[in-house]
Amino acid sequence: MKTIKEGFEEGLEELAKHKDLMVLGSIKKFSEKHPNKHVKIPDIGIAQGIAHEGKTPFVLSSGLGKNWAQIKEICTNNQNVKIVDTEEEFEDIAIARVMPNMKVIIPADYHEAKKATIATGTTKGPVYLKLLKEKTQITTEKSTFTVGRMEILKAGKDCTIISNGPALHDALNAAEKLSKQEIDCTVLDCHTIQPIDKHALITSARLTGCIVTTEPITKGGLGSAAAEVLSQNYPIPVRMATPDSIVTEVKTAVMQKCEVCGEMIEEHGKKLQTELRPELYFRLHSGEIIKSIPGLHKALLTMKEETFTYHCNPNKNDFSTWIKEAFKEPELAKNVEKLHTKIGLMLELIKWSK
Repeated sequence: MKTIKEGFEEGLEELAKHKDLMVLGSIKKFSEKHPNKHVKIPDIGIAQGIAHEGKTPFVLSSGLGKNWAQIKEICTNNQNVKIVDTEEEFEDIAIARVMPNMKVIIPADYHEAKKATIATGTTKGPVYLKLLKEKTQITTEKSTFTVGRMEILKAGKDCTIISNGPALHDALNAAEKLSKQEIDCTVLDCHTIQPIDKHALITSARLTGCIVTTEPITKGGLGSAAAEVLSQNYPIPVRMATPDSIVTEVKTAVMQKCEVCGEMIEEHGKKLQTELRPELYFRLHSGEIIKSIPGLHKALLTMKEETFTYHCNPNKNDFSTWIKEAFKEPELAKNVEKLHTKIGLMLELIKWSK
């Protein structure tokens, strides 16, 4: 299995055929094949001079901290310098994201690294390309790549998971696990976090009603970028997850969405103008009484798992039967009959209310 670093090197090979580029830093294969396009010292000042001469410099960096003043100057002047960071530290992602004119790209695997490198070389202005060293599962082999545009890897209606880098593979695995728990997730590949794809982000937020971002960095990266856009354009529940906490955070986000959607379900229930006779009320095993479909949604938010499974299990679905017989809602009852989780039932009630 090829690595992200190998994808980067192959991308450079493709660029070298058509672009007047220079690579600054230790990269053995490229330097041996293109000695006239290589400078051993990864110096930002030299890269600035090369860019001033009309060439495209790729400078291998060990982080932004040592060259802060020069990189700030590059970004302020919108110089055509490409900074390639291969370190395992992630704090510089947050710094790069707020630099003026800087594009920030984090490829997920070998295929995306190759495509991202070619796109970086053909994009004007400063670019920060973050390359991670470990091998990753193939995720993006068949997807396209455009700087500043998210790619849909999986479509779903209940929650959007947005990721980049090797964490993207974890996002897809989590979506698969969640589908077995009746939560259908969209997975977006946000390889470019600056500029972030606002259109795709807001569109998916409208479709699914909640967002979970996942990446190695916990502050200042993709999660912060997404939250900034949504807080101003379409406020919904947004959670930030590490790769090993995606499933938990998605469930939390979906529950938050369900709480927010309570009023919408209540309004839809009022339109039906269905008032039940007391003998048709749903009496839970725990002793509580439910008088309406919106009341069912409200009860599910706090219902204990043992109460739910008493009424909904492989042998019966009392909720489906009640909806069909008491409210004469055969389609909703049919959909509910297929469900086996509280979250799945709440999501179906949200769908019913739209």
